[in-house]
Amino acid sequence: AIKQTSDLNKCPTALTVLNSDHVERLGVKAIKNVSAISPNFYIPDYGSRMTSSIYVRGIGARIDQPVVGLNVDNVPILNKDNYDFELADVDRIEVLRGPQSTLYGRNTMGGLINIYTISPFKFQGVRFMGEYGTANTLKTSLSYYTKLSSQLGMSIGGNFTMTDGYYNNEYNGSDVGTERQGSFRWKTKWYPTSNVAIENVASVQHSRQSGYPYQSVESGEINYNDTCFYRRTSVTDGLTVNWNYKGITMSSITGFQYIDDNMTLDQDFLPLEYFTLTQRRHEWALTQDFVVKGREQNYDWLVGAFGFYR
Repeated sequence: AIKQTSDLNKCPTALTVLNSDHVERLGVKAIKNVSAISPNFYIPDYGSRMTSSIYVRGIGARIDQPVVGLNVDNVPILNKDNYDFELADVDRIEVLRGPQSTLYGRNTMGGLINIYTISPFKFQGVRFMGEYGTANTLKTSLSYYTKLSSQLGMSIGGNFTMTDGYYNNEYNGSDVGTERQGSFRWKTKWYPTSNVAIENVASVQHSRQSGYPYQSVESGEINYNDTCFYRRTSVTDGLTVNWNYKGITMSSITGFQYIDDNMTLDQDFLPLEYFTLTQRRHEWALTQDFVVKGREQNYDWLVGAFGFYR
C-alpha cells in the first residue's frame, strides 16, 4: 500500500476489497466479473476487448480517456483499450469508488482499481487452473513460484483462453465471437537489505477476436458481409523500489507500456457494402511516480510527484 494506509478500513473512501480466496471462490477471471460483486461498479460488454469502458456511480467514458484508473502491481495502465484482460494469480483487488485524483492524479475522477498479483514470498510451488465448456471454450493457466534465497523470489506464469463462439453469421456460415488470448508474466522480488525492497513485473499479452454477435432489430438475424475482428498485442514492465528509513518510506514506480491494436468493424452489420471502420493504434508510454510518506505522533503525511510521456 504505497499511497494508502496499511489498514484500508481507515481510508475515507467507499471501497471493495477482494482477497485471493474471494477471487477464486467467486470465479473472478476478468475485471468485468467484478461488476457482480462491487456496488456502483459496472463494465458493459460491447463485444470487443477494446471497448472496455468502466462506470462508477454512473461516471464513465465510452471513448478516449478513462475516468476510472487501473493499476496493476502499482503501475498505472494509461490506455483503457488495455483494461480488458484475463486475470491469473491475483492476490488482491481493490475497487475505490469516488474521486481519487489527490493521490493518483490522471484518469481517476470516478474511481480506481488496484490489482496485485501473488508474491513469490507469499506462495511457493505450482498453481494450475483449467476449465472447459460449450463451444470449445477453454481457460487454462499455469505458474511456478520459488524462493531462490531468503532475499530473492521469482515467479513465471502464463494463461490461455479460447472459444469458438456461440453464434453463427448467416451470410457465410462462419462462427461469430471466436477468441484466442494468451499472456505471459515474469515477476521478481528482491530484498537486497532489510529496509529495501525491489520488485519487477514484466508481462506480454496477445488477443485475437473475430466478429461480434450484433443482430438486426427487424429480422433478429446476425447477417453481415465484411470482415470483423479485433487484434491486440501489449507489453508492460513495472519496476517498484521501496526504501524504509527511520519511519519514512520512499518509493519509486517506473513503468513502460506498449500497445498495438487494430479493430476492423462492419459498422452497418448488413449483407451490403455500406460502411466498414478500421481503427488502429500503435502506442508506447513511460510513467514515473515518486512517493514519500511517514507518520508523526498524531497524523500520517504523504508527498509525491507523477509524470508520463506518451
